[in-house]
Amino acid sequence: YEGAGRGFTLKFQQVLTSQCPHWRKLHIKQAIRYREGDPLEQFIFDTCLLNAQLPTLGSDSLIIKLDNLICKYITSTELLLNEILLRQVFSILVTAHYQTKPSDLKMLLDNTQIQLLCLFSNEQVVAVSLLNNEGCYTNNTTTEDELVAVKQSRRRLKNHFTPQSLLTQCGVTSAFDYHYLRVMRIAVHPMLQGQGIGSVFLAKINDFAIQQNVDFLTTSFGATKALAGFWLNNGYQLARIGFSKDKASGEQSALLLKPLSAVADKECTVITREFYRTFDYLLVDEYKYLTTELVALILQYCPVTLLGNTFFGNITEHDKENIIGYAQGHRQYSTCVFSLHLWLKDQLKHSDTFNKKQRHVLISRVLQKYSINEVCQQNNFAGKKSLEHFLKDTVAKFASRPLA
Repeated sequence: YEGAGRGFTLKFQQVLTSQCPHWRKLHIKQAIRYREGDPLEQFIFDTCLLNAQLPTLGSDSLIIKLDNLICKYITSTELLLNEILLRQVFSILVTAHYQTKPSDLKMLLDNTQIQLLCLFSNEQVVAVSLLNNEGCYTNNTTTEDELVAVKQSRRRLKNHFTPQSLLTQCGVTSAFDYHYLRVMRIAVHPMLQGQGIGSVFLAKINDFAIQQNVDFLTTSFGATKALAGFWLNNGYQLARIGFSKDKASGEQSALLLKPLSAVADKECTVITREFYRTFDYLLVDEYKYLTTELVALILQYCPVTLLGNTFFGNITEHDKENIIGYAQGHRQYSTCVFSLHLWLKDQLKHSDTFNKKQRHVLISRVLQKYSINEVCQQNNFAGKKSLEHFLKDTVAKFASRPLA
């Protein structure tokens, strides 16, 4: 349904393909709003590039040599003078990114804060990124009164999503002192995805930002394990996760930062530490409905500098005795659950510690505090005894593993 935007096509159909591989698609071709062949409809499609077709790729172009990819900064003037290039760029954005909408064409051509980078292979556009300048930079005219109004939630500033979020949601009072380059969109040609092109593109965006003396590269998206893993694996760090689900993605939005200057690196350390310090507490409230796979990924990428501090806690000899005692059936769950809580977070630093079911049961029960009945229903346990048996066996299997 069109009201769900591109998210329906790009996300829901992927789920169908994986879970119901024999699904069928029915498409209404006859116009509803317009008569067949109506010139006004065709004018709208042509003007907004709604009918832009993806660049055709030959079989010899489907395997990309990553070392040969060339990154170019494209101005709005170049796009206006080269409609073929404009159509290539916009068709990749529309087809590969669920948030793209017709108004993005106007933003691409008119908004002076937006910069367009394209990745080329043999003169063919294979990936596109829209970057937005935010915060403190040469064109920033934000006044002190406006910042006070933003901090007091009395107004919102256009085109300053990152510093505004850091100021109002994370309490970073110096948020507008930095120059941010936010990756608003990054899209790879659908036929070329899964080859590492996105990571190569991010590295080139990183070089581009450094040349412009940017303090932070940033991004925000509906948090899923796959998307979060992509950004975290490319050196970005979590600043916050929203408390409500985004209408477009159906997920809670994540804000990630990558510091590029010394002052930004220092600030980012503080921001990330605060995120992880509160993440533990929010797992039983606002973050209770994050998927267990995403929770495990987030804990896996907790900075090494936070290990052993108040987030992970100091696992004492008494905690170790509690864990072993529970695994051997000598201790009740409630009497040693805090020790299990500390131990589990430590073990999740290893991505290979548990299988999918073990992770799901442990995280949902121990960290997110789902009830016994809820965990049993989610994992098809017959009842409390079978759940307890599973928990004890899993803890016993990994209890002797060295702490992270």
